[in-house]
Amino acid sequence: MGHRVYLSNIKDNTSFSVFESNNNLPLFWLLLLDEETVSKDRDYMIELFDDEESEEDYDYNSCIHISSDILQANIDRSLDYLKKINSNLEDKFKDFSKFILAASKDNTIEFDIMQLANFTSAEDFLNTLCAELRQIDNGEIIREVAYYTEHSPDYYELVGYECLEDEEYHFKDYSEEYKSFVEKNAKGKLAYAKENNVKSEKKQIVSTILFPIIVGIVFIIAGILMLINNEGIFIGIVEMIFGVLAVFFGYANIRFKK
Repeated sequence: MGHRVYLSNIKDNTSFSVFESNNNLPLFWLLLLDEETVSKDRDYMIELFDDEESEEDYDYNSCIHISSDILQANIDRSLDYLKKINSNLEDKFKDFSKFILAASKDNTIEFDIMQLANFTSAEDFLNTLCAELRQIDNGEIIREVAYYTEHSPDYYELVGYECLEDEEYHFKDYSEEYKSFVEKNAKGKLAYAKENNVKSEKKQIVSTILFPIIVGIVFIIAGILMLINNEGIFIGIVEMIFGVLAVFFGYANIRFKK
């Protein structure tokens, strides 16, 4: 199942997930953060995460929260960063940030990402996160950006998977490129499913139709030969009956398939 993380919009004290990801922090989520915000409640978040008595999958206090004004400042910083480091990602991040700003308005964006600390520890996870944010502030190439400079990322790696909890805002309404990507990906999955269905039907035809008919014919021939050669009348009759039943079973499956 993995460790699932969520990027959410807080409206009227209710959390609405807009994106989710599994086992990783998408790059564009990282670009919305800043070291000061992450460090603000760092010690409390570590304490809360390490509390063995806490059985809650979600806790507001274990999440990182960013107000719309800080969010705008982080977006401006990250756009300048991408422009200098990897301009190929700049337009994608512009679409993403426009969506996030529209969804948050005067509300708060919530990062429910501490599940990723299960790979190491809460302290190591937050230290690594802050170190990468310092690199961004200093205009240094972080490992994710370095990787995407050499490899073409798909949108799921950059933003995660869109959730539909907030009925008012959908990312595909803000990015034609993302909308096209999702539609193409859905068509690919549909084609793959159809191909698997064809393969499954072929296997089913062999196992439920051809195999019983062939086996039945073999037993009928074997039974006839035993009767002709007087090698066991009873066994020969039994084999013929079995063969006829097998052929009938295969034929019945043909009728059923129609």
